[in-house]
Order: sequence, then C-alpha cells, then structure tokens
Amino acid sequence: MSCFKMACFRRLILIMSFLFILTLKPLYGDILRGDPSLYQRGVILLSKGMYRESTMMLQRFIETSPLNPFLEDAQYYLGLAFLKGGRYREALEEFDLYLKNFPGGRYRKEALEGRKKASLLIEERQKGFMALQIHNFSSRTYEELEKEIREIKERGYDTIILRVFHNRGDSYYPFVRSRLKEGVYFRTTHAPVLGDVLTPVIRIARKEGLRVFAWMTTRYADYGLKDRRCRAYDFRKGLVYCRGLDLFDEKAMEYLEALYEDLARYPIDGILFQDDLILRYNEGFGEKASYLFKKETGYPLDPGLLYRDVRPLPNGRYRVRYTDLFWKWAEWKSRHLMEVAKRIMTRAKKRNRNIRFAVNLMYETAYKPKEALAWLSQSLEGARKAGFDYYAIMAYHRQIQEELGLNREETLEVLSKIADYARKGIDSPEKVLIKIQILDWKTREWISAGEVEEILKGMKEKGVSIALSPYKGYPSFRKTGIGPR
Repeated sequence: MSCFKMACFRRLILIMSFLFILTLKPLYGDILRGDPSLYQRGVILLSKGMYRESTMMLQRFIETSPLNPFLEDAQYYLGLAFLKGGRYREALEEFDLYLKNFPGGRYRKEALEGRKKASLLIEERQKGFMALQIHNFSSRTYEELEKEIREIKERGYDTIILRVFHNRGDSYYPFVRSRLKEGVYFRTTHAPVLGDVLTPVIRIARKEGLRVFAWMTTRYADYGLKDRRCRAYDFRKGLVYCRGLDLFDEKAMEYLEALYEDLARYPIDGILFQDDLILRYNEGFGEKASYLFKKETGYPLDPGLLYRDVRPLPNGRYRVRYTDLFWKWAEWKSRHLMEVAKRIMTRAKKRNRNIRFAVNLMYETAYKPKEALAWLSQSLEGARKAGFDYYAIMAYHRQIQEELGLNREETLEVLSKIADYARKGIDSPEKVLIKIQILDWKTREWISAGEVEEILKGMKEKGVSIALSPYKGYPSFRKTGIGPR
C-alpha cells in the first residue's frame, strides 16, 4: 500500500471512530471540536518559519479535532508547512488529502499549485547538484550570513554541504559563541552543543532555494565516550588505543544512532558521512572485534597472522606485507563499516524518511581499489551494496598529482578514470559526487579559477554531481572567480 493510501486509511479510521462515538453520546461533539489554540499556534509557527514545530501542532490539531470548522484550513497549512520545510513528499501527500477531503475547498487553487511545486522539487532532488562544501563562513552575524548565502546562490550553486561537527582544533563559526572544544552545531541531548547553526542556515537556504546537506562525523564523534575508543596495532608497542570510537562496540553504535536521529529531525535534504568512516590497515582490534571475527570467520584476530616482512622505515613508519588472512580481515572490516552506516541510515530515516545519504570515499576506492581496501577498509563496491544515495569521491587533483608524481595532463586523465570507474554499476551518474579541490593544502592559497574550470568542464561532461571544497568564507573566495557561473 502506498504512503498516500496509508495516510488516507489512517485518517479515515480516525474519523470513523469519532463518528461512531458521536452516535453514542452527543456531548462528544464538543470534544471533537478540539483545541483551537493548537491550530492558532501552528499557523503562527508557520509564519515565523518554524516549520517542524508548525507541522507538529497542525498534525495534532487535525488528529484531535475532526469536527472543528478550522479543519480545512489546518489541512492546507499543514501541506504548506511541509513544503516550506523541505519535506516535499509529505507536502504532496497532504495536498492530495486536502483535494480529496475538500474537493471544492477555498484553498483548492493553492493546494494544486503546492502539489505541482512539491512534485517538481521531488523530481529535482533526484537529479545531480552543484554543491559548495562549507568548512566555515566569514559572516559574524546572521544578517551577514543571509547576504553570504545569497551570494553563494547567485554564484550558481544549488546545494550547500554544511559542517555540523566541531572536533578539537576545528575553526568556530564566527557567529557562534562557545567555550566548548568539541561537539556539534545542532540540537541534541547526546553530545555537547556549541550552538544551533542548522536552524538559521536552513531558513536562509530555503528562502534562496538552496538544498542543505549536513556534513557529519562518525568515528571521531567520540564526545564524552573516550572509554569506547578503538584499538590499533603498533609494530613497536603492540596493541594501543587509537583515535575515535570503537565501531564494534554496541554502546558506541547506539550513541551514534541516537545522535544521527536528532540530526534527522531537521528538515535537511541529506547527510554526508565524513571521511572518518574508515579503519586503517592496523586499526580494528579490540575484544569485541576479536570475538566477532573469530565467530564469523573461524580465525583468531592475531596481528602475527596478518602481517609479514615488517620493516621499519626512516620516517618512523613501517613497510609490511599482508597475508591471505589480512585480506579476509580487511574485507570483513569493510563490510562491518557498511553495516554501521546502514544502521545509522535506518534509524535516521525512521525520523525523516525523505532524507538522503552520501558517503565520503577516498580517491583510491575508484582508482586503486585493492590499496583502498588494505589501507582504509573502504570498498566502492561495498558502498554501492549499502545503498547510499550519493557516493562522494574525494578527487582532490593537487593531492593526487603530488602523491602519484603526475603532471597536469596525467592528473586530468586520472580524474576521468576515477569518474568512469565510480559510475560503473550505478543506475544514474548523478549519484556520483565528485569533490574538487579549490584550496591548496600546503600553501593555503586559493587555486586559480582557470585550473578549477578545466576540471569542472571534464566532470560536467561525465554527467556527475559536483562539490567544490573547502569553502572558508566569501570575501577572499569572491576574488578567485571560482564557481559554476
């Protein structure tokens, strides 16, 4: 049964139940007129741009007041609140319900227009996008922020990917005042909150017609859970603690699920998993991992059985060779990471079924898949099976050029191969999100517009979605001339 039919069926059952009560006791007529203040508060919240709160009030009014004279108005305004809040499928359903329940209603024209707009926006969401990944803004007030986001829109971007986490050493948003060293920028009871940045950004972005993805960390979101740290194998010291959560620990997983559920309460278009959803070649040890690996494969998780020919290097690192068991372990870790993502996505979609998910993947997953599996426990094929909506390949050209010792022409060829490989097995090229570097990591200077445009042109010909990263404020960025227009 479709969601629309289910919604109609629930409403019909509710109304029939109340009508049955009416046949028993006339006095219930007053009760079924409900509390008009719920309707009034819902409309006021809608006018203030508090769409999530408005929908809650209006839904409660409709469910408890089937005989109230304001029922028709509430039905229409509920659809409008969903539409303005970016919940387009719910908006479409509510407008359809309005047209079904009030075929000659006074908001018929508006409901038809709202339905058409919701349908177009749903269709638009299926297409690719041109995004700007926000590391920081330059605005110091929300008034300045409104102008900054408007300029981003005028530059030709249709999506912003907003950082909603703050790890130690990260830069603060200028308009946020907080003494906290780490935490998140959205309302939650599960982590320290530096400030609610999402609410004003969503409000402004919606006004400008921009989509908003929340960019959120996973493994490194160990705020207040330092006792659930992961374990790694140090070739000199043996087993040691490593940075981030132990993703094999059930308490850590329940914490992440709850944290992401709170994030999904916002009317955002999607969530981008940060690039910390990885386990390096020497990470992923610990009691629970050892127990599960032995239980599921029959092999003990013993470092001595995973590595061979270990040789120290002058830079303090080690050169190692991998055993056959190591590759089984790497594949096993990769599958577990995708199960972690699926658990988080499932929980979040129960709260917001319209939300879409993108996962950050290192460029090696689409260029050196065997090395990506060994070094990071990442697999593009495994990510495809996990069912993300977008696959964000971090195809940072200057990084690739330096690491592989390439010239510019060779780098462009590698980028083309990465895009082609990533598109294989995906039903729509727009689901591949190629992330393009616009800041030099070493010099901290903006890359020239001409250099970026050359890469943009090649990626646009592939039909993929594109995100430029990292955006760190508009005054200096404006001067670069970088942008889709």
